[in-house]
Amino acid sequence: MSMTSIQLPADWLPRISIFWLKKHGFLKCSQDGWYVQNEYKIEIITVIQDFHPYLYLVYVDNEGIATVAQKINLVRTHCHYDGWRYWFQCPLPRNMTCGKRIGVLHAYKGVFGCRRCHGMTYSCRQRNTKSPLQEYARAVKTERKLQTMEFNRRRLRYNGKPTKYSRELHKLHREFFNEE
Repeated sequence: MSMTSIQLPADWLPRISIFWLKKHGFLKCSQDGWYVQNEYKIEIITVIQDFHPYLYLVYVDNEGIATVAQKINLVRTHCHYDGWRYWFQCPLPRNMTCGKRIGVLHAYKGVFGCRRCHGMTYSCRQRNTKSPLQEYARAVKTERKLQTMEFNRRRLRYNGKPTKYSRELHKLHREFFNEE
């Protein structure tokens, strides 16, 4: 997917988070339960074993019909101060197989996968950054930084050469006053 094309926003699609599963005790031992949010329900069946942890996700649509049951492998990474951190392993094939460690699975057309395999992005990434309001906000931010740097003025030259602070200050001046 090219960066200029509009991608499907992932913000409002059904999703399940590994952090939510941990918070609600699904990763402590094998169990099953439901994840309900807005109009969708996801049945979760976790099987936590030492050698191969995994879970089954069953997506139930608005009419109460189970559309797809998917086996999702869990990957463990060792934490710095002991213990384990669990991740989903993306089950969708993208070229070969994605298999990335991810924290959130998104459901699109009843199939769970990472947002990259589904070709999704977050809506905030699709906003126009060239709008006049964005340019105004950028100018205000630059002006504040410039004022702060001038207030906390330091040495501008050392041994006859401009310092890093001086170069950054001049760069902000050029940017703010549109000098070439």
